[in-house]
Amino acid sequence: MHAGCTAYDLDRVMGDGPAITQLIRAVPDQPYPFVEFRTIYDGYTRVVDDEEDF
Repeated sequence: MHAGCTAYDLDRVMGDGPAITQLIRAVPDQPYPFVEFRTIYDGYTRVVDDEEDF
């Protein structure tokens, strides 16, 4: 990766459109500052079952 984003950064925001957008907009000298990312997972929330062990 280059320009301030690492593979870890991209893994951390995978599947989260607003987080991807925020990460990319934070990169210095971004040539496309108004790009907005969306994923099919945006708007979903994870339901945690207290019975399950994670």
